[in-house]
Amino acid sequence: MDLPLPPDRAGRRDRQVLLAILEDPSYPDFLTLPDENVPAFQNAGMMMGNGFDAFVGAFGFIRAETDDPADDVLTYDDLNGNAVWDTDEPFHHSPVTER
Repeated sequence: MDLPLPPDRAGRRDRQVLLAILEDPSYPDFLTLPDENVPAFQNAGMMMGNGFDAFVGAFGFIRAETDDPADDVLTYDDLNGNAVWDTDEPFHHSPVTER
């Protein structure tokens, strides 16, 4: 789906406002990270990367499962009923239900 671009004049005005904010001498540190917060952001980035790594790794466990997936949060559609993940079977998350 192609979204319409704003008229050139409106886009130019938006850029002018943004540049005025970024170049305002009253706020020389606008959008900069204070030195004391750098370790927290670095740690957050590492934690996020580790989370993505674990997420990708979880698919190996999902593929290896052979028990009933009814209580699993992430599972696959066993389209051919062989209780083994096959390359054409999609992964999905189970709906949340009361337990």
